[in-house]
Amino acid sequence: MKLKLNLVSGNRWKPLPTTSAVRTLAGAGGTTTTSTHAQPGTRRILVVDDDAVVRKTTEMKLRAEGYDVITAEDGPSALAATRIQRPDLILLDLEFPPDPTMTWDGFRLMEWLQRAEPRPIPVILFTGCQDKDLSERAALAGATGFFQKPLLFGPLFALIQWQLNGKSSGREQSSPGAA
Repeated sequence: MKLKLNLVSGNRWKPLPTTSAVRTLAGAGGTTTTSTHAQPGTRRILVVDDDAVVRKTTEMKLRAEGYDVITAEDGPSALAATRIQRPDLILLDLEFPPDPTMTWDGFRLMEWLQRAEPRPIPVILFTGCQDKDLSERAALAGATGFFQKPLLFGPLFALIQWQLNGKSSGREQSSPGAA
């Protein structure tokens, strides 16, 4: 079924028909999209970045690797997508432009997710900021990995694979690319 979901007052979702094969979740500040054609059992990844080029590039690379990909451009959209789409892993940028209602960054979003989600979702943080302390801060905040932009997709995919498959299979191994 093809749906377009819009946020209405009271945080209730109202389904609207659409002709697209993509569901759109309109959050308070941005938009989230996901394909409706994922194969059963496909692992779902949420990519959160305010930069449309980074979002689209990362989405295309992940889809080519066989993942179902959801994208969000800001904190409210990411929270809505997480609540509705239930991703298996989140790739999260640290920096977002100012929001009139709340200052969002990757750390604040992780804090909200940790409080709101009944199950832990692995979060891999990435940033264009060159602050040396961010990697340590990310690990302390609960991130399962940390990358600098521009993203190197080989190491990123290795960590994603390990997060989604290696850890859950109980194999003893060190985390590739983790913070």
